[in-house]
Amino acid sequence: IEGGGGGGGGGGDGGGGGGFGGEGGGGEFVRAPLAQTVDRLVEMPHGLFRADGHGRAHRHAARASGMGGMASVGDGVSHAKEAFRNFEQEASSLGTAGGAEPEDRAAAASGSAGGAASALKKPRNLADIYRPPLEICFRGTLDELRATGIEQGRWLLVNIQSPTEFASQQLNADTWRDEALRTVIGAHFLFWQQYFDSEYGAQYVRYYLREPLPLPHVAVIDPRTGQLCKALTGFVSAERLMDLLMQYADRVLQPMPTLGNDFGGGGDGAAGGQEVQAQNSPSQNLSALEQAALPLAAEVTAEESEELNAASDDRYWAGFEVGPEPEPGPEVVQIAVRMPDGSRATGRRYTTFTVLGSVLSALHAAGHRLSAARTYALVNTIAQPRMTLSDLSAPLSSIEVSGKQMMLMLQDS
Repeated sequence: IEGGGGGGGGGGDGGGGGGFGGEGGGGEFVRAPLAQTVDRLVEMPHGLFRADGHGRAHRHAARASGMGGMASVGDGVSHAKEAFRNFEQEASSLGTAGGAEPEDRAAAASGSAGGAASALKKPRNLADIYRPPLEICFRGTLDELRATGIEQGRWLLVNIQSPTEFASQQLNADTWRDEALRTVIGAHFLFWQQYFDSEYGAQYVRYYLREPLPLPHVAVIDPRTGQLCKALTGFVSAERLMDLLMQYADRVLQPMPTLGNDFGGGGDGAAGGQEVQAQNSPSQNLSALEQAALPLAAEVTAEESEELNAASDDRYWAGFEVGPEPEPGPEVVQIAVRMPDGSRATGRRYTTFTVLGSVLSALHAAGHRLSAARTYALVNTIAQPRMTLSDLSAPLSSIEVSGKQMMLMLQDS
């Protein structure tokens, strides 16, 4: 200390040196510099493309362990920019369902009752709230998805997500958790969810999307042709998506026709078609004057009988007792109906022993006018095979109407 003080008093460079660097002065200790080190600050996600040529080997090793091979939403692999998900918990819940065998993928696409129940339980944290619908996700490549869709006769429902778009998290938290929507997807669709920058998601982006990428992206794909039938961007509510999916759930995917079947009908087919048309033509034996008068007569008749027909329809459907809407209970189901014209009747609660006539009467009273001269049938498209109810005195339970809410289709003939 004395030596340091003396150096300072001198006022020169030597004094300063005495204060800090003098060996005998007892100055402040200066540690040695740290050695240089090289370390990794952030773990590289499995799904990002690697320049070392070993990415494929890592993907195969991950797939063999049941974890999937890319930064896929459905395979439980982490993403560097994902903020909410708990990938370790998701991987443990997937168990062996993430295998690469076709039978494993089919089972994963169909989902399990136990997994669905656990996914729909009350969330405890952010990871549970924004958890993707792993139970209904198909795990495989785009080509494998199409092949399975053709084999099972199902439409493809694709969701391309971005971890930086909160609308992607909203889809997981709200839309994909809807119980009725999950039921429709499980019965008629193969659901495929990917990040846009994953290996498989990037392939889809190259085929179907353009810059700037419209994310999140929800689309219905025809597995036979690969055609994008309908696409939606951003957050989509479960009700809106249900309306869209029911338009495709009602259509049965038939095998693609061959050239011979489509255009090789020959002369017999053409002659037969002409013969049927001639037999079904009501005016083939009328004179030219009579045929010209037919549209005018029909128009006059329709104008005069429109009010009478409407009153007759009202009296007919009023004959079926509807009663007040029941409170929620074990044998009460909220039913939304897809009308023959494509519109959607708002959901109303019915007991499972309500007869078809009462359901149609309620629809007629709600403004969806039904003709008393036509025959209607309610179709449960979720049941396998489909179940149809056309007897006006038969209860809803005869087509296995159950659960809290359902979507049925109304057909007329």
